Amino acid sequence: MTLVYKEKTTRQTMTLQLHPLGLLQQTSSWPTWLSQPLTAVYQRLCVRPLARLYLLGPKALGFWQGAQPEQMCSTLTASPATFWTQSLTTRQECHRLIGVHFQSYLVLVETVLLAVAAYKSVKWTGALLRRLVK
Repeated sequence: MTLVYKEKTTRQTMTLQLHPLGLLQQTSSWPTWLSQPLTAVYQRLCVRPLARLYLLGPKALGFWQGAQPEQMCSTLTASPATFWTQSLTTRQECHRLIGVHFQSYLVLVETVLLAVAAYKSVKWTGALLRRLVK
């Protein structure tokens, strides 16, 4: 899956290569009429806002603060930024590398959200059972 992120204020375009994980992988065996809307909702509500935060968020919190792709790849690999602009192949590899790095961030956020949801559902179920027992 490819996420093309366009920032309106700077007119930069970043293409992130993402591998289907979580909800996207689970819905792949579902009927198309159900999996396509779920994937679209997941993209709109989860992936796009997190990609915006990842690419434009403050550097002090571990995000990229609008850095150019070659600067990001230079930081991730300790290779000079000029290396990542040499050819189309290195640019594509740079975007792939950023996508992999973003994917790990996305997995972390998904896992935290699922843990919170599980905690809340157990807490809610316990409260409901206590009311039924009384």
